[in-house]
Amino acid sequence: MERIRVGLIGTGFGGNVVLPALRAVPGIEVSSVCAAHLEGAKAFAAAQGIPSATDNVRELVSGDVDLVVSCTPPRSHTDLVQAAMDAGRHVFSTKPLAPTVAAARRLRDGARERGLVTAMDLDNRYVPVRRYLRHLVRSGYLGDLRCVLATVFTNHSEDPAKRIHYWNWVSLRDECGGMLGASLLLHHVDLLRYTFGEVTGVGGLATTLVTEKPVLAPGHGEWTGLGPGTPTVGMRPVDAEDMVVLHGQLAAGGVFSLTGTWSVHHPSGVRVEAYGSEGTLVLNPDGRLLGARAEDPGLAELAVPARFGSAGSDTHVERFRLLFSDVAAAIRGEADDPLFARFDDGLRVREIAAAVVPET
Repeated sequence: MERIRVGLIGTGFGGNVVLPALRAVPGIEVSSVCAAHLEGAKAFAAAQGIPSATDNVRELVSGDVDLVVSCTPPRSHTDLVQAAMDAGRHVFSTKPLAPTVAAARRLRDGARERGLVTAMDLDNRYVPVRRYLRHLVRSGYLGDLRCVLATVFTNHSEDPAKRIHYWNWVSLRDECGGMLGASLLLHHVDLLRYTFGEVTGVGGLATTLVTEKPVLAPGHGEWTGLGPGTPTVGMRPVDAEDMVVLHGQLAAGGVFSLTGTWSVHHPSGVRVEAYGSEGTLVLNPDGRLLGARAEDPGLAELAVPARFGSAGSDTHVERFRLLFSDVAAAIRGEADDPLFARFDDGLRVREIAAAVVPET
């Protein structure tokens, strides 16, 4: 297959992050776009030089496309992904795969039956230091794994430059919002599995610390131009979780704890500590990886080899470029064990989330 034709659904995140990444991959051509409103879809297509625009998903998936890239809010995922699969298209979906475990399982099983390439937007797998951390763990640096402690503390909800600061679907449990519904912590659940192996016996708790948020004034988008002084029009209640504590067993041995919130001032960032019978690995919030073997006197910084990527080029768009490069290789049959997360992974992280935040 000389070129892979992509149909893009959604122009928010899809336009700001995914489209530039797709265009940076040789052999990928974005041939059509679908948005909720036809005039908006046509205007976006004209501005971006995309040949075809529609507001009808079935028109897009039945058209001249090989890969459907769906970048829409969670409640629409099931229908959009199913439509793409019914048309025999390979599919990329933003997280979560579906609002419920049952729906996610149906999509995973349907993709398997059809032999389709599937992918999820769990792009932090492509962060160079995370790739190297996984390599060390899988190479036996720790010996027998005993415990993993991970913390994710950010101020996204307190920062007016972030969309999560404002009331939108991310604020609502019924819309699969929240840290564990469709957002930040799902990345770290996936990274836990990706790095240390499957998790079992998951438990925990979730709560809502910030119970109301400002509503953006009409005409102010959720992706660009946000910051102090952004016009708002009152407050609305929030019921999606913004503080989560997960714990459980690691199938390879040992236990894990993952705690996260995006509703604190002066956050400490992301930290991972892994302890084993033969060594220790610590990923600091500043991105430095420290390690020591049992016989060493203390932790020392471990340089990330160049083959795992350059920290200086680790941007959101670059991670997606790498992801779509691997997806393209998989579609062409050139990748035996691709790095990107697939629908199997999307189902598993949905199962883990449902163990802590009951489905609505």
